[in-house]
Parts: sequence; structure tokens; C-alpha cells
Amino acid sequence: MASTEERLSRIEGGYEHLATRADIGEIKGDIKLLKWAIGVQFALLVIILGRLFEIIPVG
Repeated sequence: MASTEERLSRIEGGYEHLATRADIGEIKGDIKLLKWAIGVQFALLVIILGRLFEIIPVG
């Protein structure tokens, strides 16, 4: 039978693929940046389509 230390090290080794708090924090920052970029692109698309279909008049 394996010792307690061997069993514990095997269990801890199985958790290496899980995310840490630092990993989650980094992803949250990336998501905020991605939301901002998508919002800017959406606004530009609305402006371009508005000009294309003459919904937004020329100044």
C-alpha cells in the first residue's frame, strides 16, 4: 500500500490542469478588453452602414 505522502502527491498532480486565481484574473482582464473592442467595432459598423444607406446625413 502507498504511503500517505505518495497518495497526496498523486492527488495534487491531478490538479495541475485546473486554473488558479491568477489565471482567472488574467482572463477577466482579457474579456474586458475584448468587450471594449467589440463595442468600438459595432459603433463603427453602425456609422458605416448609416452612411451607406444615407440614414446619417452628411454634415
